[in-house]
Amino acid sequence: MSISTFRLLVAPLWIIIITCTSYTYISILQSELLSNADQQESLVYTFEKNDEQKISPNIGINAEARVYTDEQPLQLHNEETETKGTQEDDMSDVDISVTEKNIPDYEVDNITMSIQICDSDKIHKNMTNLDPISMLEATYASTKSLTAIFKMLKNLTSDRPHEYHGQHITSDMEPIEIARCKRYGYEYNSTLQNKRKRVFLGALVGDDSWHSIGAHAMEMYGLYHTVALVEGNKTFTKHDRCKRFQPGSIHHEVLKKSGILGPNTTVKTALYYARESDIMDAIDTEQLQRDVFTKIWIQQGMTDNDIGVVADMDEFFTRDFMLAIQTCQVPEFQKGQSCKAPKIVAKTLIFEAAPDCIYKTKRWYHPDAIIGECIDGIGNETLHKPTLRKSFSGMRETFREDGFGKMLKDYDNKSKQDLIRFPPLWKPVDFRSAQGAGRLIGEIFKGDNPKRPTGHVAYHFHNFFDSIKPIRKKYATYGHPNENATFLPLGNITNQLDVAVRCILNRTFEGIEPRKYMFSGGLNEALEKGNNIHRIPIMFERSFGSYRNDRFNELRIIIEEDELRFGRKQVRDVQ
Repeated sequence: MSISTFRLLVAPLWIIIITCTSYTYISILQSELLSNADQQESLVYTFEKNDEQKISPNIGINAEARVYTDEQPLQLHNEETETKGTQEDDMSDVDISVTEKNIPDYEVDNITMSIQICDSDKIHKNMTNLDPISMLEATYASTKSLTAIFKMLKNLTSDRPHEYHGQHITSDMEPIEIARCKRYGYEYNSTLQNKRKRVFLGALVGDDSWHSIGAHAMEMYGLYHTVALVEGNKTFTKHDRCKRFQPGSIHHEVLKKSGILGPNTTVKTALYYARESDIMDAIDTEQLQRDVFTKIWIQQGMTDNDIGVVADMDEFFTRDFMLAIQTCQVPEFQKGQSCKAPKIVAKTLIFEAAPDCIYKTKRWYHPDAIIGECIDGIGNETLHKPTLRKSFSGMRETFREDGFGKMLKDYDNKSKQDLIRFPPLWKPVDFRSAQGAGRLIGEIFKGDNPKRPTGHVAYHFHNFFDSIKPIRKKYATYGHPNENATFLPLGNITNQLDVAVRCILNRTFEGIEPRKYMFSGGLNEALEKGNNIHRIPIMFERSFGSYRNDRFNELRIIIEEDELRFGRKQVRDVQ
């Protein structure tokens, strides 16, 4: 189907009615979707409540910060060394038998614990002579849209952008930088900033698709100093999962060895261990995983003049804006911050599942960026005192407690003098959860109020799934889980999926909030009629036409097949 026709009217073939009599079928299906169909090893741990970890002082470069290097893996010592773990399956692929008492919080670029790579992501013998990206091409050969992305990624090394982190700004480059800074309300001063700042990214990874990873890599090529990617051994709701981004997987090889994020960008992958004994909700688990970012940033030499960015891999700044914050005089990035409200918040254009499914007015507000001076573990701990946080077992902390810097207005409470005089440094959890403590940034166009710009400075590739199974698993087992996500019609699982289905199958947007309406003419209409939507992802520019068509047709087919099995949300079709 060409993009000009764009939509295909699809009449429902039939509707599957789920009744009480089908409960057994649903339970079996739910179990199938939540289990690791890739033959994941499953360990059963026993745990003594009073067991305590003692960490060797001779590990990594900073034992107190719990940072573990590739060369010196975690060493744990207990008075009792016997292993209490049992397992249900064969141990042939397991490195060591473990118990809960000797599981570390995380490990960086090393397998010393029990790890099972997803079968579909393993490097097979017939791939040993292939380069990392060619391994991806062999794995996803039947998906035309992904094949197009991999070809573009290969071209990055030969057709690479000329900008990079730490680059000195020469006099002939200054006019470009001055114009760029002006687009965002900033100034450029070569005497204060004559080279690009270093940027350190922290992102969680799990079932991310190469649609979003590839787009992120093309947009940010060469601009990150360090990329810290953290994967969990379990979903946020504690369902076991096989690993996709650890040593031994194709994805790990691509991210670490292919150079798709830049020739001088360091990529570190970490595995976070959630324990069965952890009593916390899904969102707390998510934030504890993010806490690993700063440990890796410290290991990689982050300073108070560097920029920290917290995001998911499907969220990233536009290349133009990233270059701006690396060179312009950004008020939040100047020395001498109070750290009460140090972050910049992106005004983000959302693509829902496909390049041509774009919200007219709804926007996202991540990623978030903060200068190192205000980041926990980097900034001055004498000038900034710790604040009260939600904690587990008295040692692992997540959100700021209400009234203790969670909201900007907390600093107006004169009874909290320590908070006012010594504002706390920012943990990765604060980047996304502290409210009112940041400035919303957008690209400024003619007629805009500079304080309320209309243009976006980032992209969100939301729900760019390769197949239906991972998207159902995502909504059943991650943040804000829906226990019925394994069998409901897609449109009934969440509003975002409802809108995506309507967009792909050309169904009316009637009955939903007007701000969630999408451009019926897709990306072409958005560029022509959108409210200052002039900048699109580099991946779309390089592949204009073929990738969009392939992605749209692939989604239409898999959604139609899913509706044959699970039914569809009832909305009036376009006549």
